[in-house]
Amino acid sequence: MALLALVAIAFLVYGYQFLRGTDFFSSVRTYYVDYGNVEGLAVSSPVLNQGVKVGIVKNIELKQDRANAVRVTLEVDKKLRIGDSTLAVLASSSLLGGKMIDLKIGNSRIEYKGGETLRGYAPLSMTDILASKAQPLLSKIDSTLLKFNAVFSTDAKKSIQATLANSEASTEALKQLLEQNQRNIATITENMASLTTSFKGTARKLDRLSGNLVALSDSLKDLRIAHLVNQLDSAAIAANDLVGQLNSNRGSLGKLLHDDSLYTNLNRSSGDLDKLLVDFKANPKRYVGFSVFGGKSRVENAAVVSGNEKVIVKKAGVVDKTKVK
Repeated sequence: MALLALVAIAFLVYGYQFLRGTDFFSSVRTYYVDYGNVEGLAVSSPVLNQGVKVGIVKNIELKQDRANAVRVTLEVDKKLRIGDSTLAVLASSSLLGGKMIDLKIGNSRIEYKGGETLRGYAPLSMTDILASKAQPLLSKIDSTLLKFNAVFSTDAKKSIQATLANSEASTEALKQLLEQNQRNIATITENMASLTTSFKGTARKLDRLSGNLVALSDSLKDLRIAHLVNQLDSAAIAANDLVGQLNSNRGSLGKLLHDDSLYTNLNRSSGDLDKLLVDFKANPKRYVGFSVFGGKSRVENAAVVSGNEKVIVKKAGVVDKTKVK
């Protein structure tokens, strides 16, 4: 009886563990995870830990009694130590939108034996991120399109159409102008070609001129430039000395330039000579006397003013000098 009781207890424990998802004769254990949305996750999707497959998704079930939560049943290798710190992350397995379960195992205080519900985490997918980023952008684009439509009203459209028509007419006119002046354009092209040829000849002449200038420069190098410069310097020094002597009172030229006595005497003599000529014209007999019959000439009271003296020549050759007042 005691043996049967032990066997019954063992079967009872085994049945309880089996109902919880633990099978003593199986190499996997069953766990549960609840998500709000498991789009992309399918039965037989892999369960990974550190990039290594440790199980599969056994079942996906919608729980209406739990606010439409999605319960995912996992079968995980029983060798993996899963506890209360384990996090089941719903991650992307490919760029095509496939999903998997990635187990993040930490330092657990309680180790699970199977049948427990793990904590689930479903980060935003790339599609969700793009959708969240694109929503404000789409709103802005929508408002921009509305403004664009408002700007391009009926009148604006007519103006744009008229502008396009004018551009087309201008293009056609330009085309006709080019066709009419095709001969002139060809002539201008030929003239440009001949002008280019002339420029080539001029360039050769300029090259020869440049060579001649170089030769002339070399010839000038051979001249006694320094000797010529020294001579010019000596001539400049001599001219400077001459100017210095003229500016000073030394020498005849210097005294002539700076002493005004000669100028005063010449001016006074010129005045006396002018007075003498005036008096000679007025009284010629006073200075010159002659006789037609050969008599002796007589000069009476001839007066000559010289400087500050008045010389009076009287009859019989008497000379009287008096100071002029």
